[in-house]
Amino acid sequence: MTSPPEPDNLSPPDDWSTPERRLWSAFRDGSILDLRAGLPADDNPTTGTAWGADRQIRGWVIAVLLLDGPPARSGKVRALHVAGARVTGELNLTSATIDCEVHFDACSFSDVLSLRHATTLSVYLCGSHLPELSAEALHCPVLDMRDVIVEGNVWIQGSNITIDLNLDRANVGGWINGNLLTIGSWFNGRFGLSVGKWLSLASARINGVDLRRSDIGHAGATGPALGAHLLACGTFRASDTRVAHGIILSGAQVSGEVDLSKAVVHGSSSGEAAIRLDEVQARRLDIDTARSDTSSISLQGATIGTLVDRPQGGPLLELDALAYKRLAPLPPRSTSIRLTWLKENLGGHYLPQPYE
Repeated sequence: MTSPPEPDNLSPPDDWSTPERRLWSAFRDGSILDLRAGLPADDNPTTGTAWGADRQIRGWVIAVLLLDGPPARSGKVRALHVAGARVTGELNLTSATIDCEVHFDACSFSDVLSLRHATTLSVYLCGSHLPELSAEALHCPVLDMRDVIVEGNVWIQGSNITIDLNLDRANVGGWINGNLLTIGSWFNGRFGLSVGKWLSLASARINGVDLRRSDIGHAGATGPALGAHLLACGTFRASDTRVAHGIILSGAQVSGEVDLSKAVVHGSSSGEAAIRLDEVQARRLDIDTARSDTSSISLQGATIGTLVDRPQGGPLLELDALAYKRLAPLPPRSTSIRLTWLKENLGGHYLPQPYE
């Protein structure tokens, strides 16, 4: 006995394409619609303009599903999960309230994706290709952008992400604006995050920032490419990181460790500190960087628990009003080494506070 036809409001519109109608059904089941061809060369999202009609889904169709879509089938949870699709036209979810998870795996977007002022249950864009992402004041538990390619800019300022923001191995051609960003757990930009112009986390409130082995400012930064002044966080990791023109952490409050070991700042202006840590408060600070590239570091007014540096051959330091509890490494009979360290960093001038 055949099942009765579903009411019209539970069936996709007749004028939708075959992949769009399949997405309607997958959305109701909470299952994935996988449109990938199965060959790496054919599934590379950067070649999405060449994908045929059998892989194309219009942006407004996705908006209809997310904002006014059908209910879940009995015993299922709705979710939008699509892989290997070419999203054509604008996908504008500005100010939307979305009650399901949104997954785009290795998808290609023809236009800017807008999530400005939206509230959703997590957004996954892993491995996708976008012209730009506009997500200012987004509210969600997780924004996952691992391995994503964004030709232009990522706007996430003022967003509230209650768990993680993942940008591991992402490639952003322009800048990432994360000013006033709030993240309950980690801002992850590890293992090859590439930002062409600059990354700003000014006045952000984040449990942990991890930028290990990232490359920031390599494609046109004119000033310090990494700015996180007045940042409040538990841990700030930027070891093995390459940054153009400068790093600014002035006024940051870090309850744990700031790790800048093996970081390289290239192209910094002469006379300006390559790394500015003025008025920073941190339990532990590691500034064992490469002197040949990172020539100077300002620690003026900083308050540090343990300061880890290279007393022989490290960057020149601006030390006025620096307060610390201990220095490391501090081998036996290190007095002469540290006195030489002070004289070199003070440029022959005598300032009583650093000696005290």
